[in-house]
Amino acid sequence: MIDRKKYNYIAWRSRAIFMTYSALMGGFPINSDTRFWNTNGSSFVLTFFEEGREQHYAVSDADAEAFLKQVLQHCGPDNGIDGIDQFVIPNADGPGAVASVTISARHYPFDDPGLLKKWMDELRPKCTGPMDPRDFYHYTNPVPEPMKGDVIVETIVEQAVVPPQPPALPVPPPDNCRSSLYFEGGKPVLKLYCSGKYYTYDLPGPLLPEVNAAAAQLIAHPADGYHVHWEPEAWITVRGRVEQFIVEPEGVLKLFEKLAAKCMESNEGAQPLPGRIGYRSTSDCAPGVQGWPGSMSMMFQMNSEAAKQYAAGKDPQGAGNDAKAAGNDAQAAVQNAQAAGQPDKPWVCPMCGTSNTGKFCINCGSLRP
Repeated sequence: MIDRKKYNYIAWRSRAIFMTYSALMGGFPINSDTRFWNTNGSSFVLTFFEEGREQHYAVSDADAEAFLKQVLQHCGPDNGIDGIDQFVIPNADGPGAVASVTISARHYPFDDPGLLKKWMDELRPKCTGPMDPRDFYHYTNPVPEPMKGDVIVETIVEQAVVPPQPPALPVPPPDNCRSSLYFEGGKPVLKLYCSGKYYTYDLPGPLLPEVNAAAAQLIAHPADGYHVHWEPEAWITVRGRVEQFIVEPEGVLKLFEKLAAKCMESNEGAQPLPGRIGYRSTSDCAPGVQGWPGSMSMMFQMNSEAAKQYAAGKDPQGAGNDAKAAGNDAQAAVQNAQAAGQPDKPWVCPMCGTSNTGKFCINCGSLRP
């Protein structure tokens, strides 16, 4: 029987695609694996990476169990070892595909990536999808079971949903403008974001029953947890439960405003708040947001150009090395992004002599000069 609480990750990876995307984006957090997986006790998902984006499919428990059994029989049930994911590389010195199999938090060797990809392609028509982003979020983040008994708060958080920070992006990461209630050394603390600054208050113990009662009301009316970047989000964690209860951000901010007023009354010399609490717009997310979305767009543009080559079946040989060199050259990357949208003209690759029209060489993967 399937145990959703255990970690499962079965992946087929094109080495050329993975290396190119990683090099061009400087470690940009895009998972280009074709994969069968689950996490956080969620249902199983089959994900394909195509044309520069992920396509997620819902897998029934029956199909998931059959697929896991099929993979496990090929690997050998007794060949599992504890440890992190490992990719089996049949041809370490050249292009090709690799495979990784982790079932119930145990890694298994899989020596035929092509066979694994074939099984995933056969599983795909049996699945439901592709799911849109909202459906995918709810499928992989089921609503927690209702609370029973008293609510004892551990944390309350309101913040902005910010995109992941590319490791090589030469700007400071944006602030998520988090306002929160948490415990430090057993004592409750209120840390609030307001008008570009953070204000911290010691929360008087007698206020905790009020906090718990307000949290219970918020949890009783859960919010939709799906958000796009730069929208506010809020959640509550409580004693005895591991899940996050997604709640309305405005409800949390109103609670924080009441608590802040009472903290200032009881904390002598506490600094008053100069305005409204919480994240309001992208301009709040200093210092990195100014100019960041443009840089993000440039990288996504480059991402999509590479994906078009692969989607057309033009998997570059040794693309990783050329792409890495191009990714390290910021000037070349900027020029390439600026050229996007201009009509493609024929050009000859200086690395291998192949004639091309796109932004990448169809033979070796080199960036257009």
